[in-house]
Amino acid sequence: MPLRPVKDFTPIAPGVATVNMIAASTSGPAASLRELIEYAKKNPGKVTYSTSGTGSVLHMIAEIFAQQAGVTLVHVPYKGSGPAMTAVLTGEVDLGFTGTAEVMPLAKAGKVRVLAMTESFRYKPLPDTRR
Repeated sequence: MPLRPVKDFTPIAPGVATVNMIAASTSGPAASLRELIEYAKKNPGKVTYSTSGTGSVLHMIAEIFAQQAGVTLVHVPYKGSGPAMTAVLTGEVDLGFTGTAEVMPLAKAGKVRVLAMTESFRYKPLPDTRR
């Protein structure tokens, strides 16, 4: 008996929900998204960013961001979100494209800056962060 997932199943709840963010090292070249874009335009190919891996959703988000901002960023892929955020925390890379679970404890402790998020709504735990 063949299954037709779209017709035979009815979704009852979302599987996963996360807010994706751009986090920066506190020692990095920018304290805001505007400053980041200005710096990246003046220094093409010098701003590095981490993701959880090549071809991941976060990698695609970063590439779309760079294209829309008109900047050239250098991707540094890691094997997972934990190592990618550790690289931001230590200043190994300038930015990290990541989700809330990885960045929120570091942001609340003042160890990284959240420059922006990729959602169309304000995220209550970070009400001053722009999209």
